[in-house]
Amino acid sequence: MKLLKWIAIIVVTLIVIIGGGLAILLNSSGLQKTIVMGQLEGKVEHVEIDYLVAGFSSMTIRGLIVDQDGTQIKLEEAQVDYSLMDALFSKEIRISKLEVSGLDVELPAAREVIPMGPGPVVIPDETTQKSPAKKPETDSDDEPESSEPPPPFEGIFGKAEVPVKLYIDGVDVKAKVAVSQNQMLTVAVTGGGIAPGKTSSIKAKGKMKDSSANAAAGVVDVDSTLEISQTDGQKLNAIVLSTVVKASGGNLQKPATITADVILKGEESGKETYTVKLTDSDNYISVDYKASFDPDAKKLVGDATFKVTQRGLMPIMGDKQLPSLSVNGKANFDLSSETYAGSTMAEVSGSAGKLERINEQLTGIPDIRFQFKYDGDITAESLTATDFNLDISDSKGSSIIMAKLLQEIVIGEDSNLHDLSGKVAELSIGKFEPSWLNPALKDIELKGGALSGAATVEASKDVIKLVTSKPFSFKGLTAIQQGKEMLRNVGGMISFAGTLSETEMTFDLTNAKVTDASGSTMLSLNADVDARMEDGQPESADYTVKLAAFFDPILNQPFSTQKLAKPVELKAENIASWKANGDLRIKRLLANLTQQGGQKIADMAMLKPIEVNLNDSESLTPEKIIDGDTFRVTISSLPTEIINAFLGDLKITSGNANGQLIVSGENGNLNIKSSKAVSVTNLSVTQKGKPMLDSITATLTPNITYSENAASVDLTGLDLKSKNIPLLSGKLNAKLAPKAITPLQTAMFDFKGDLAQFLNQPVVQAYNNLAAGTFTAKGNVDFANDGKYSAEIKGNGFRVASPAGSFKTISLSASGVSKLPESITINAPLEVFGPSGKTSAKLDGWVAIRSAFKEFKIDVSGDTIFTDDLQLLASAFKNPRITGQAPSTPTATKPTVASRPSQQPRHVQGSGKVTPDQEPPWKDFRGTATLKLNRVMKGIYEVSKVNAQLKVAEKNVTLDPAEADLMGAPLKAYVYVSHVLDARPTEPYALKSTLTLSKFDVGKFLALTKPGSPAPLTGLYSIDGKLHGFAPTLQTMADEAKGEFSLKGGPGQLRALAAAGKNASATAGLGAAAIGIAGAFLGDKVRELPALGQLIQLLQSIDYQTLEIKATRGKSLNINLDPFLLQGPQVRLNGKGTITHKTAVPIAEQPLVVNVSLDAKDKTANLLNELRLLKSKQPDKSGYYVGPNFSIKGTPASPDFSELNDILTKAASGIIGGGFGGNLNNDSNESGSNKNSGGTKPEEAVRGLLNGLLGN
Repeated sequence: MKLLKWIAIIVVTLIVIIGGGLAILLNSSGLQKTIVMGQLEGKVEHVEIDYLVAGFSSMTIRGLIVDQDGTQIKLEEAQVDYSLMDALFSKEIRISKLEVSGLDVELPAAREVIPMGPGPVVIPDETTQKSPAKKPETDSDDEPESSEPPPPFEGIFGKAEVPVKLYIDGVDVKAKVAVSQNQMLTVAVTGGGIAPGKTSSIKAKGKMKDSSANAAAGVVDVDSTLEISQTDGQKLNAIVLSTVVKASGGNLQKPATITADVILKGEESGKETYTVKLTDSDNYISVDYKASFDPDAKKLVGDATFKVTQRGLMPIMGDKQLPSLSVNGKANFDLSSETYAGSTMAEVSGSAGKLERINEQLTGIPDIRFQFKYDGDITAESLTATDFNLDISDSKGSSIIMAKLLQEIVIGEDSNLHDLSGKVAELSIGKFEPSWLNPALKDIELKGGALSGAATVEASKDVIKLVTSKPFSFKGLTAIQQGKEMLRNVGGMISFAGTLSETEMTFDLTNAKVTDASGSTMLSLNADVDARMEDGQPESADYTVKLAAFFDPILNQPFSTQKLAKPVELKAENIASWKANGDLRIKRLLANLTQQGGQKIADMAMLKPIEVNLNDSESLTPEKIIDGDTFRVTISSLPTEIINAFLGDLKITSGNANGQLIVSGENGNLNIKSSKAVSVTNLSVTQKGKPMLDSITATLTPNITYSENAASVDLTGLDLKSKNIPLLSGKLNAKLAPKAITPLQTAMFDFKGDLAQFLNQPVVQAYNNLAAGTFTAKGNVDFANDGKYSAEIKGNGFRVASPAGSFKTISLSASGVSKLPESITINAPLEVFGPSGKTSAKLDGWVAIRSAFKEFKIDVSGDTIFTDDLQLLASAFKNPRITGQAPSTPTATKPTVASRPSQQPRHVQGSGKVTPDQEPPWKDFRGTATLKLNRVMKGIYEVSKVNAQLKVAEKNVTLDPAEADLMGAPLKAYVYVSHVLDARPTEPYALKSTLTLSKFDVGKFLALTKPGSPAPLTGLYSIDGKLHGFAPTLQTMADEAKGEFSLKGGPGQLRALAAAGKNASATAGLGAAAIGIAGAFLGDKVRELPALGQLIQLLQSIDYQTLEIKATRGKSLNINLDPFLLQGPQVRLNGKGTITHKTAVPIAEQPLVVNVSLDAKDKTANLLNELRLLKSKQPDKSGYYVGPNFSIKGTPASPDFSELNDILTKAASGIIGGGFGGNLNNDSNESGSNKNSGGTKPEEAVRGLLNGLLGN
């Protein structure tokens, strides 16, 4: 027993310790905050809580922030004092204090929005899309379920009971609500005393301030008191709400006050009364509603009167937003609280104007007056209308619409149709302007054409008749679309008649037509419906509809510029029968298009009746409606003017159009086939007056099959000609599955044609530079099974017009396997037999579609590529006569570097700054592409062993390796471009590149340009270079790249005068002869002449050991050339220069200036000394004397050495001119008497001679 006692003591102790510890733990602020935050996670967009603690008697929350759907709620502190024990053990909720302070609410319109540009379009996936609720499946033969009657009314307080005993002693809540950036609402709620058997009082005060320009009121004060009474048994028995609203400022002309009282009271007997009163201080608005409920009499009775004016609504909406409005009305009802059967009455009258204040699209609708009255009874079985009257008129009293009930009418089981006689109701339209509909017609404007007419309902011998006492008509209607007049002075008229009895209902639409200004009919419509009635519902019906259209007056309307040679008329007819179970039988459906004289142009005829059930929605598709040969469409000599009227800028003309199509169905398939070929002759098409097709004759035999899940197209006998010249012929077969991932399942095509003649058609003439050439195209696709595809295009006898050139054959094919949308492989060989020889290349590769990118691997290989042939072939599809671009042809003029098209970078509007690319153009691709070519020929130049690989990654592309042999010299390059926006937001692109060219034989290369002439420069050259830089876009990267290149070469020769186009030996001989003649004439007076001759001969060929140029490009984007050095045993050219950057100008065409000194030693130095051209008396450490300075100008592509030539020319002119001057200018010379005769001066003659020798 002692053991059990100790066990009990230990258990109790553990329970106390665990319970106490759990209570302490649960009262921990950190734990409670964690629990609450965990519960809110995923349910609220964002929530923060600084402090939260809840105990047995109170709860405190501080620093609460909640963000949800653009609304933010901030709470400084909320304190609630309560009794948890009473709630647990007494089932009472007692709150002694509820205080909320610092409650701030910001609605979405009030929160500051920073424009971020258009966001991404998120396509909802299966997890985010909400599928529409599916309707429960029901048997189509079941009767529709009747709607449940509304439940009986048992009063407001009948079941209004507080579920627990609720005690709230005091409430104090203060809050601010930012409604918008210009509207701020402050609210204070105080009160309490909520308890069973007591009447509580809650007071709320609010102030709305609105600083917006169009504010209805600047300040609105609201003062409300809510009183709620409970019985001792916790039932509600009274609710009283009193509110006073005071508004001032804003657009109010003067302050306004609105008072509203709502009183709902219940008695012990169960009776209840309801009162609502609303008035303003100036009696501009008033509502007085009184109603009562008597559970013993089971009655709900009430009446109301109301008045609303523009002035009364101004405190709510503002003057600028309100039409001129005045409405008065009254209503009463006396209904059963169980069935709602009883009597109702309503009368409303008033006026409204300036409706454009509600919406500017309502501009044009006049001020109106209106009256409405209804008086009647309603039961579960019938509706009795004793009085119904609607009258809408303009401000002058002219009726617009009027509808009036002339006799009491009962509809339902207790119908009084048998007792009616004479006129029962009437409807009239006095003057309804179509322009009032303009706000709903968007870009269409209607003018004129006021509609008027009248109809009456009459009763006679158990038959109700509906007749038009005055046809509904309009005249002078004009329609304008986007400023262009489409219809002008159109009129119309419609008359109808109908009957209704217990056994039959009929409706006849007669004399419905649309006419032009002269009264000529454009459209006419007649319809006849005859229905059998049973138990007040139609059981079956037969109907006939006839339509006629007369195109001569139709095409005379402004929308058309076409005129018919002969009038054309369309007649259509539809005869059918219907049953209440949904069966529809179309017995006749035809349409005929005839020309004056009865000549049939086109017709559509139904070959057999169509039967469907309108209640079976799944069967209402064309492929299921049509069974067997059902329709026949025949076309013969269709006037193109009718078609042109609806083609806008397109206009077609043709000699004749013929064909016949049969529309049939079988096993759920819809088939359209031609019973005879469809053809059109001499078809020409223009667009905005510009020719597109010229004199096309086309023949085609189509066969098209369509079902819900598949389709096939079979086009055979395709033949296109122009003026009897064949253009294209062939066939096409394709099978499709519209709902499949790859809609095209299989396809086969086989075409041939004369490409040169086809490209002569105006629409493609811009691509025609072919004088002759035919083609064939064949292909097969099987995406439904193995995914294989193949296609081959062959060209024969292609002859390019300008520049002239011929191709024997051209062949391009492609084959592979397609598993789209996952992947596709391709093998595409190309062979071109052109003027230079055979070009052959092949492309192999694959592309795989991943979730976030496309992965690829492409290999291009080839034996020999003749680029001139490929350029010539490309020029075959660019017509120089249309594009205005002269074809590129070899010329003997000085070659220049063609400027590339200017690629203008994108700019931020108004800032002048380039907008950085947010994503690189390769962002959707990953993979490698390789290029391997054995030989590439560009004219006489050869590049061999081409090997390159492009690697594309997420943030970079790399070209490595990139190598080839240029005329036997190894060329290697490396290019790396990356795009990192986070690290470099203004310049996301980075470039790294290197280039090397080793032992390039420049003499061999230059000799090819002028066969038979010595190369102006010889030697082996090597180039090393590197580029780097950052740029905002790829377009600007090449222009903004920085780096350096070094060129080193030698030994070799520089033939300066030969470079100017002179033969070295011939020039030297001619120079020696000329100087010999001058020496004989002058004797020994000019000792410098031999030196001049030797210098000219030396410049024909300058031997050098080294040539070195280093080019550096920095931040200025100018290219600095330093050093610029050519050094030989006799001559040294030494200097430096600059290539000045020009935006959007290729480097080869940018300005070049290199300042050079012509230095010499040994024999050449002695020659320059004799010519007085040396500038230093002592040699430098390399043994060179400094010679004359000159500048090399022009561009890198076309350097200008004219300053060197000028120096030598001036030196020669000075020497020889001085010699002549010593003799010819002597006054004692007998021949000196003619010194002023005006002849050519000797200096000028010698200058001209030497300029010719130097090649200037």
